[in-house]
Amino acid sequence: MKKLITLMSVALVSPLSAGLVAHYTMDNDADFGENSGSATIGLNSISGIGATDGKFGGGAEFTVGSSVFWTNQFGSANTDLSQFTVSMHVRTTATASWKDYISFGTNNSVVFVFESNGASPQSVSLYNIGDVGGVASSAISGTPQINDGNWHHLGLTSDGANITFYIDGAAIGSTAYTGTGTITAFQLASRFGEGARAINSDIDDVAVYDEALSATQMEYLSNNVATVSAIPEPSSMTLLGISSLALILRRRR
Repeated sequence: MKKLITLMSVALVSPLSAGLVAHYTMDNDADFGENSGSATIGLNSISGIGATDGKFGGGAEFTVGSSVFWTNQFGSANTDLSQFTVSMHVRTTATASWKDYISFGTNNSVVFVFESNGASPQSVSLYNIGDVGGVASSAISGTPQINDGNWHHLGLTSDGANITFYIDGAAIGSTAYTGTGTITAFQLASRFGEGARAINSDIDDVAVYDEALSATQMEYLSNNVATVSAIPEPSSMTLLGISSLALILRRRR
């Protein structure tokens, strides 16, 4: 009977259905642009990136003035602005404010950015530059220190009504967002269309999903490599099924 319960519990757990369209693990130092996600995404330019130890395996070292990683071909992933998730890990001791760890959107300076802010100690904020998807959204400012030389997780989810910003697996804040269209522009360690926003930072395990992940899944990604099924989440049917099995066992006793 215990074996039956285990098998039924596993069967009732619903794996994440979101598609991992882009996944830059940074493990292959011969090709940091290697994408293990489901979409075929060409890169316009990738150069000057160094190899370093990552949060998981290898990582990528970005240096202002030499490192480049950008594409305006992200549209091939067909990632809608109303349903997506971005997850990444960064490590830096940079002190300059208003520098971007990542930018993604629809055009030059029409992007969401994870940007170093003027907080003390320095943290990261989410900004919607140029009204991505035709809709403005308020900034979400973080306060946890980022530039302490340790690895930190940054993430964003969009569910069609709101965007939520995460630091180290915890939701920092949410704001209304109903933009439309698909992500076409994507750049690491700088702002798409504005090179002055480049930052010195190590980056690892950059992932883009075509659905909004849950808070539990984002917490999981803060400490684990991104996978197609970021984390299995029990559905309401799972809990109902397990409860029913437990009740049957009690009655048999």
